[in-house]
Amino acid sequence: MKIGKENIVGLTCAIERYISNDKVTLKEMEDKLNPFIDKINTIKGVSASITRDSAGREILRGEIDFNEDIINKSTQQIINELRSGEIAIYTRDYKANEGKIEIDIRSVTGSDLDTIYNRIKNIVES
Repeated sequence: MKIGKENIVGLTCAIERYISNDKVTLKEMEDKLNPFIDKINTIKGVSASITRDSAGREILRGEIDFNEDIINKSTQQIINELRSGEIAIYTRDYKANEGKIEIDIRSVTGSDLDTIYNRIKNIVES
């Protein structure tokens, strides 16, 4: 495959746009997460906290811990119900076997977080 000057210029422009994009700060992520975490913590059998990215990147996530004995559902059941709703909600479920999921907030809005909260509340309390 031959790479032409148009390809190189295109790549250069893409890199420049990527670098010039405003990055969300940890403080902004925390401010976005705090109301969501506070609401999740009102659900019986569920607790939430803010966690940092395990790979060391500058990313905060909401970690939600389900007490399966109190809510009488497995974390995997909750994950499946979140995915199968009218609006599919996908979580980071690498810790599902520990009863935990993570919500990545980088591409969601405040109203999206409200939707996620309402779905979790409905699933857990049903």
